Amino acid sequence: MVIDSHNHIYPDKVALVVQKMMETRGGEPLHGLLTASALRQNMIENRVKAGVIFCIAEKASVVHAANDFLF
Repeated sequence: MVIDSHNHIYPDKVALVVQKMMETRGGEPLHGLLTASALRQNMIENRVKAGVIFCIAEKASVVHAANDFLF
């Protein structure tokens, strides 16, 4: 069984902003959008059975919203 142990997802409206920000900072290339639906599709295509998912809150004011999104 394949388990992907490191994934980041965000609400759809936030995902595109985060992806563009990461690309402009010279981060590692991202594989698809950072949305739950894109991750789900990627997991299906690559036969990944489970994944550990993270959401990064860059400001203290959005920590609760980020955590609520994941749960």
